[in-house]
Amino acid sequence: ISGDTMKPITGSFNYGPVNSNSAVGGVCGRLGYSPYSISGCFNTASVTGTSVVGSVVGFNGDIIKDCRYVSGTGITPIGANAGTTANVTAETIANLQGQTGIDLLNKAIKDWNENGTYNGQSVKGSIYVCNYHFKADDATTPANNGYPVIVTGAPQSNP
Repeated sequence: ISGDTMKPITGSFNYGPVNSNSAVGGVCGRLGYSPYSISGCFNTASVTGTSVVGSVVGFNGDIIKDCRYVSGTGITPIGANAGTTANVTAETIANLQGQTGIDLLNKAIKDWNENGTYNGQSVKGSIYVCNYHFKADDATTPANNGYPVIVTGAPQSNP
């Protein structure tokens, strides 16, 4: 999502493998020092590099909170931590596949669109209204190795 940032990153998802040398992360390679933060982000892809590698962030200089990653996607959730972290949670592929994981992703997008909130906190102005949603990958002709795929159209609530 970002190689090196000095701006906040909120409500972003990474599904593509990341590989580089130093300061490598699934959401951000290097998060600068205050007042910058990463919140409500998710990485499901592999992250590899030679030093300072993290599933979420390679080098953290400020605040990372309420983020998730798939266990086994990197050496550690945060490669080097000079800042603070809160609620950085490992998930399993099983939790992401099928309807449950897709429902969680679609609920997050729906909340952003309708309420301008993520996890009960206001994120208005930090994201744009989305006209897409996630659906299960087709088991017979997979397009994304079994991970959810993005399709156009507003997210729908499931009964």
